[in-house]
Amino acid sequence: MGSEADKFKSEWKELISEVFARFKQVFRPIMFLYFVVIIITIGGFGAWVQLYRGDIGGFFESLGTYAIAIVAAASFDLIFSKSETTPSHLRVVAYMGFAASTVLAFMAFQAKMFWETNQNVFVVAPATLLTFAAWTLWILANSHNSNFSSDSSYNAIGGSAQSELSGSLEGFQA
Repeated sequence: MGSEADKFKSEWKELISEVFARFKQVFRPIMFLYFVVIIITIGGFGAWVQLYRGDIGGFFESLGTYAIAIVAAASFDLIFSKSETTPSHLRVVAYMGFAASTVLAFMAFQAKMFWETNQNVFVVAPATLLTFAAWTLWILANSHNSNFSSDSSYNAIGGSAQSELSGSLEGFQA
């Protein structure tokens, strides 16, 4: 009985450890800049335009559509990842995140249609939660992406082709 409880605790510790390890990766310079400039600034450009115009309702509506696109892409990236670095419990988190985000998006747009207003707390709260869920899933999905590493591209092939290899060919005959 104790071993089953220990296994349960161990699985939760592993999941929490994996999530924290992936969140630490976002602070690498290349990934951080990509996240802020591309994902938040350029990706959310339509929402920022609405905010600049002073259309708060339009801002949250645009934020909702922007976020659901990121959620879908990041979730499917995690779910269908063939990477050895993506544990199965993280795939379950992606499924749950996608399902919860879909519900939040549905709630936001249904609330807008029901009250026929652009400035309603029932639109603002789901759109805001959806955006943070989207960013979270994007970080989880992309934290081990080698494109965001500042390491040399030679690392993928085991080192520079110009570097001297260790060992010798002494005694080798062709």
